[in-house]
Amino acid sequence: MKKVQLIVLMIVCLLILPKPALANMFEISGVLEAESFYSSKDLAAGGNEDTSDITTATAELHVGMNLHQYVHGQINLKWEEDDTDPLQFDVGTITLGDLNGLSLSVGKVYLPFGAFNSHFVSDPITLQLGETRESPFIIAYSHDLFTVQAGAFNGDVKKTGDDDAVDDYVVAIEVTPMEGIVLGASYISDMADTDADLLSGSDFIDEVDGFSAFVSVTYGPLTVEAEYLGALGNFASSELDGNSDGNGDKPRAWNLEAAYGVTDKLEAAIKYEGTDEFFASPDDQYGMAASYQIWDGVAVSLEYLHGEFYNNDETDIATFKLAAEF
Repeated sequence: MKKVQLIVLMIVCLLILPKPALANMFEISGVLEAESFYSSKDLAAGGNEDTSDITTATAELHVGMNLHQYVHGQINLKWEEDDTDPLQFDVGTITLGDLNGLSLSVGKVYLPFGAFNSHFVSDPITLQLGETRESPFIIAYSHDLFTVQAGAFNGDVKKTGDDDAVDDYVVAIEVTPMEGIVLGASYISDMADTDADLLSGSDFIDEVDGFSAFVSVTYGPLTVEAEYLGALGNFASSELDGNSDGNGDKPRAWNLEAAYGVTDKLEAAIKYEGTDEFFASPDDQYGMAASYQIWDGVAVSLEYLHGEFYNNDETDIATFKLAAEF
């Protein structure tokens, strides 16, 4: 009910404010994505499982608010079929800055851990393992060549016996040494806090931190993306042992993509990605994708992925997406 009231309040504000005030105060954008997929899974034990569906994959509304020269607000509302029902207050932040490159942000946000650059319909496995949505404060400093961010937050899971306090942190740096090249690295103090929910919300014995590094290179119509993300140590075997070998898991993932702009409107891409001890996702996965811009803000995409799992199961997935941005 509170989410519905918030949406109604936002709409009323947009209707009653004069147009010049709207133009100066609000920045509104959004995206709608519809997807259709077919999946075939070959089971190592024998047999085959086929599934297919048509979904409204994503509906998002982004509202930026220029409250003052040095104060900016951001609200993102998100709905994903079978995932966020009825609606998710996805992002809500207040940012103070930019004061000589320095800014402070507070609120619900995705932590600067991992880059997750991709030219495919499906999220890269690095995102499935590393994406982390929390309520931190983040201090950032931006320069022509680099951006540094550092933040602290109260994680969802804790070491057994620890206080319920702001004692987790994240650090990230992104560097642009020359035109067409972007590289970066990030660190999180507790991998159990990522949205992968590795420990299913349970407290843990020993904290395991995580690291990520990426590089993005663009040369003419060609773009290459590479990223690694993973735990820096092993979880206790009693807490995370996906293959039941008696050893604690150390989940890691990587993604490598190459995309080529065939024309101004058509892009083709290939990828190879994989994991180690992240058993919810394939050990190895490769595929191809193509995206075509029909009109400004409207595009269609087609993707094929083949995945191979640690238990010798194999999947083949074809996905079609129609997306509209405004």
